[in-house]
Amino acid sequence: MKKKLGLWFCVILMIAGVGYHFMAPQVLVNNLSNRNYQQINFTLPSNSLTFSPVHANSRQTIYVKPQQSAGTITYELVAENGDKVAQGQLSYHNVDDAFGQLGSKLTLTIDPEYRITLTSNIAEH
Repeated sequence: MKKKLGLWFCVILMIAGVGYHFMAPQVLVNNLSNRNYQQINFTLPSNSLTFSPVHANSRQTIYVKPQQSAGTITYELVAENGDKVAQGQLSYHNVDDAFGQLGSKLTLTIDPEYRITLTSNIAEH
């Protein structure tokens, strides 16, 4: 009986951990163009992160901690030769409850014509 309870406890714990991982706030980069980039740098209110390298026709995701403060989200796209080719920002309005940020996404898309779109369900343009 104790083994079954222990097994069920472990299974429930694993399901909760996997569920939280997929519901954690995330930053996605979709490069739909045929151009490679050296990196994309993001500065969030509570931390910074870098996607490097960004290959042509690729999709990358980084899961981040819930943001602890309001502020500005900025990005900077760097070409393979090191030149900054694009930059932008969004205003971020903090959700007081960290659980309120579950499932939030910030998505940067580079389309086939090299236009950049930054969308989010946690920030405003």
